[in-house]
Amino acid sequence: MAEGRHRISGVSLLPQRVAAVLLWLLGRLSILALVGIDDYTVINDVAYYHRGITEGTLPEYPEPALWLLYPLHALFPGDADMFTLAYVGLWLLLDVAFCLWLARGRHGAGLWFWLLFSTACGPMLVFRMDLVPALLVGVAALGVLHNSRISAVALGYATAVKLWPGVLAAGLVAGWRERRTWRQLFWFLGTLLLSAAITAVFFGPDRVLSPLNYQGERGLQVESVAATPFVLLAWLQPDQWQISYAPSKSFEIQGLGTGIAAQLCSVAMLALLLFAFGFALRRFLRGGWHPHSTLAFWLVVLIALIVVNKVFSTQYLLWMGPLLAACLVGTAGREGGVPRPLKILTWLAIPTAALGTLVYPVFYDQLVDADPQLIAVVILSLRNIAMLGLLWQAIAWLRLELRTEGKEHSRDKVHHP
Repeated sequence: MAEGRHRISGVSLLPQRVAAVLLWLLGRLSILALVGIDDYTVINDVAYYHRGITEGTLPEYPEPALWLLYPLHALFPGDADMFTLAYVGLWLLLDVAFCLWLARGRHGAGLWFWLLFSTACGPMLVFRMDLVPALLVGVAALGVLHNSRISAVALGYATAVKLWPGVLAAGLVAGWRERRTWRQLFWFLGTLLLSAAITAVFFGPDRVLSPLNYQGERGLQVESVAATPFVLLAWLQPDQWQISYAPSKSFEIQGLGTGIAAQLCSVAMLALLLFAFGFALRRFLRGGWHPHSTLAFWLVVLIALIVVNKVFSTQYLLWMGPLLAACLVGTAGREGGVPRPLKILTWLAIPTAALGTLVYPVFYDQLVDADPQLIAVVILSLRNIAMLGLLWQAIAWLRLELRTEGKEHSRDKVHHP
């Protein structure tokens, strides 16, 4: 009888699995079709990686971020085209692996969201290196639910690859008396320090710090949330606000007020770091740790890192996808289902990613032109307004989870004084 139920269950799942495979194929084919929309310039970054590895000129990227690329370069040292094909193939394999991991769960919300969101991200999915740290954070989030060691190691390596996930380590902290705190910090710091040691020994101590030095030289990037009003002003008065290609290898905007805006971004970033530290300190002193509030905290920090940053490249949107998918996996089966703020987040994230694809590569030339075009300015503004909406909903979810966590903590004190 049990075998019959299993067979029936397997048959019922078959159409869903076929639909998921078809959606993956259609999504990835549509992404590749978009590659030609800007005369294939979106591929240039992969060629830049190939050239940079050949010449040793990629100081802006942490060395661990390049470790996956070295074998590809060894296979095709003099052929940038074949390197690009191999790069895309490897990134698609990583994408498939994450899809398979999401498909293991009883609830398919995380998988379906990832299939739609990643497709909306367009060419950024397979032509930028941001997929790797994004997937590592997704794995870390799934580890929060099931395996704290995997969570800490994945987050440690994600930090070595892209730096920003290090802020999420504040969510690993529980009470100072709890073994979980020290175990998770040990694996996180151990992974991070091991990556730094390998970099220092084999590539020189300077390579450990070169990405940090590079970040300090950047101005107000044209896509950033803080730059949005200035981009609108540049459309109205292009002689007063100029968009140009900067030494940071990105398009930045200059003019009255942009310097102050960049400084305010730096202050906001410091405030965000202090918030993360305060969140960890509160848990460390008071005790208590819950996976759902940790995921909500990670989501707030990740989205805030994008919103307050003076740099916002389209591929940063990809960071949210795996984490949101993991949040859906972690909450779909709980009593009451997925919290309302998280539902809004996931539904808003998909069109936000699509707007990001419209910003780049579709209308990017019209945005960074000496005389920005209205359609590009409007799309950028809508995307950045949507980012503020995502941050608002993430904060709402965190507040909800903290209230729930507080009630559970109070009940535990009553039953175990």
